[in-house]
Amino acid sequence: MNSKLYGLMVSTLAIVIPFGAFSDIVEPFNTSNLNPFVQTHNLPSARSAQVIERNTWQFRLTSEVANNFTSSDQNRETIKIDGETWRNQLTINYGMSERFEVSIAIPYVVHDGGTFDGFIEGWHKTFGLPNGNRNSTERDQLLYQWQADGSMGYNLSNKAQGLGDVRLQLALQLYKEANRHITLISGAKLSTGDADLLLGSDSNDIFAGIYLSQHNFLGKSSLTFHGSIGGVRLGDSHLTRVKDWAGYGSLSLIWKRWQSVALKTQLDFHTALYKSRLSELGKFSGQLSVGGTIAINKKMSLDIGVVEDIITDTSPDVVFHLSIRRHF
Repeated sequence: MNSKLYGLMVSTLAIVIPFGAFSDIVEPFNTSNLNPFVQTHNLPSARSAQVIERNTWQFRLTSEVANNFTSSDQNRETIKIDGETWRNQLTINYGMSERFEVSIAIPYVVHDGGTFDGFIEGWHKTFGLPNGNRNSTERDQLLYQWQADGSMGYNLSNKAQGLGDVRLQLALQLYKEANRHITLISGAKLSTGDADLLLGSDSNDIFAGIYLSQHNFLGKSSLTFHGSIGGVRLGDSHLTRVKDWAGYGSLSLIWKRWQSVALKTQLDFHTALYKSRLSELGKFSGQLSVGGTIAINKKMSLDIGVVEDIITDTSPDVVFHLSIRRHF
């Protein structure tokens, strides 16, 4: 699946050369928390508040791989998260009018032992970062396990893959001027993934949020700021200890350094999704993305980034991010 996806990306890049002008819309990273117990809910990700033009389409193909390693034991709860999660998502947007936009996000999720453990350990050693208990654990194994009150909530030790939970959303632009856009985005997440394999959450969730985009940020024509804040109503599920409500948001700063290259950094956060005293499940989560956008032509761009957990254990150790966006 992943090799085919990268083949598709490379083929697409070959088709669109030669290079052209920089795309007018520089978007935030299309990423969210890939903790295997959190990504099942497919929380809304950061995006521009600028809706696409009427009767136009935008296709985004995103591939991310998260390396997870953490364990905790507290108050009759134990958790072990050791493995890699791939999330490959196709997002399709359509401009219905000057103010309305609809979209669908279709994820394909893979849980596996992976291949990056050795690289991560070497990275930590090079920069003097702690390895936790990585050195005493077999490399490249898969074990996503959570026990609560003496009963096993989850125990995934074999490779699992398949369709995740599909997300539908509607964007309504509330305010628009030359450099500022404010948009209301709402929608639903459908239970299309297999919860027993941690591909979905077994619930139909609804969400709504306010998104802001400010170009010419701080009076600098090269800077763009994006921000969002929202809430999600988590639907009924057989999953253990899921909360009724959660909040989410993001802050992004983009610097268009050259005509065809923009550098960006982004903070994504959300409140706990589970009623748990474990950091991995019951703590406010924050992750930081750094990287950039390369313009292929006026209608197509490529995002490359790395994501780190800035609140320890609440999100993966590291995520590698690749995304291609194309307007039609």
